[in-house]
Amino acid sequence: MNSISNIGEPLYRISLSHNDLSSVCLNHKNIQYLDISYNSNISKLNLPNLTKTGSCFLESNEKLEELNLPSLRYTGNDFLRKNRIINKVYMPNLFMVGNDFLACNKTLKELSLPLLEYADESFLCYNNGIRKLELPVLKEVGKFFLMGNSNLLKLNLPALKEINDYFLAYNSKVILNMPNLRIISDKQSSHIKFMIYCNKMCNYARKTSKIRKLVKK
Repeated sequence: MNSISNIGEPLYRISLSHNDLSSVCLNHKNIQYLDISYNSNISKLNLPNLTKTGSCFLESNEKLEELNLPSLRYTGNDFLRKNRIINKVYMPNLFMVGNDFLACNKTLKELSLPLLEYADESFLCYNNGIRKLELPVLKEVGKFFLMGNSNLLKLNLPALKEINDYFLAYNSKVILNMPNLRIISDKQSSHIKFMIYCNKMCNYARKTSKIRKLVKK
């Protein structure tokens, strides 16, 4: 089986895991959940009505070039982890993501998630192609957020109020804007202090009392 485009009966949940598909296009409005893990040959994915994915959604895919998920709201863990070709991802309605979201993508350069509010651990870890990222309504993040993005130069998180352990670890070039940051984990305090002294993170120290105290010490 190389492709799937039409299914006659309305379905709410579909499992296409462990196949050798090259393309998938499902337009049914009733589809809410899709398991498409362990399909290494998919190059095009068009799921305009999908709202939720399971774990390992297209993990370790070597050929994915085009992705259309305009209605997606929630992802499980390991969403598009370790993909080697895709360079642009735009999901206008995504609200919440699980662990390892888009982690270890070698060629990803552009990412737009205008409605994302919650990100679990290891969000976008080890992606060397992204240079600029804006997440305008992101409120909560887990550990290892954006760890290992060595080429990230600019990050705008205007709604974020709390950061967790290993936030932006192994990033030395980024200019960061977090005007509403209020809480820093204990493990993160020394890291933030070091980054401020090295003049790598700015634009938010003036408005955050906890960071001001760190700078004065």
